[in-house]
Amino acid sequence: MTHDSATGFISGYDLFDHAFGQAQAVGLKEQLDCGARSFDLRLVKTSGEIHFHHGETAILNWVSSQTLSGELPGLVEWAGEHPSQFVVLVVGHCAEKGWIEYSSKPCSDEEFVKPFTAQGVAFETKCDKLRNMTLAQAMKASALRNGGHLLAIDLDCVETNWKSDVTSAEQVQPYVAETMKQMQGSGKLFQIQALMQQKFLIQRSYQLNKEVASWITDTHLLDGVNFLEINTICAYGMAISRSLGATVSSTDADSCMQICKKKCPACDKEQPRERQDAGGWLI
Repeated sequence: MTHDSATGFISGYDLFDHAFGQAQAVGLKEQLDCGARSFDLRLVKTSGEIHFHHGETAILNWVSSQTLSGELPGLVEWAGEHPSQFVVLVVGHCAEKGWIEYSSKPCSDEEFVKPFTAQGVAFETKCDKLRNMTLAQAMKASALRNGGHLLAIDLDCVETNWKSDVTSAEQVQPYVAETMKQMQGSGKLFQIQALMQQKFLIQRSYQLNKEVASWITDTHLLDGVNFLEINTICAYGMAISRSLGATVSSTDADSCMQICKKKCPACDKEQPRERQDAGGWLI
């Protein structure tokens, strides 16, 4: 799961928003190519349209020029081209923005649900139903007309496990261990936020993503995790995704590597060249 997924739309020329809120370096479709199978989508209604946003105050906020209705067709198309992959859109932090004020709104409101259903994407807001849903039932509920699988769900149905005091890389592993212990067997949908929490500026650590990948392959720390949330999917994202069971084709991997090399040069320098499959892609 990519954290604050739509911040990949922030322009590299927008230095303040890049420093303040950019958790991802590439757009939503590109994140799918890089292995993302769940998005953290934050929606705001402004000027009659549903956009993506970060920050919910009148002064500190970023609102995308991209609209939800404009981006969904590309995600639906990608899903149709990858019928074996199940993609979950976790919708939260919904709000309406005026000239000055921000007002929080339920993501289950029709104005936020309608853009999804208009594209044939089911939006499940019943938490009890989600908690008891089997994978087979989820695949059926998420079925698109083109054969793909996309399901939108309300963040209110997910235990986010947000801990504001996890602000350094060294604090992440103990947080993960303690939270997994609490969540395993709870019967709840839950996130593990394998990232450093934001104080004022966004915090990124490519090395941390490398460690997260090793926790999956070399330990039992993340056994049974639901939504594993990371910053900067361009750094070790494919390794993490594949280790969790997603299929990332060589074509998608190539697209991911190319766009990430352009959008996140520092990520490219961090890629684990010593761990590649026969096609040269991350394992």
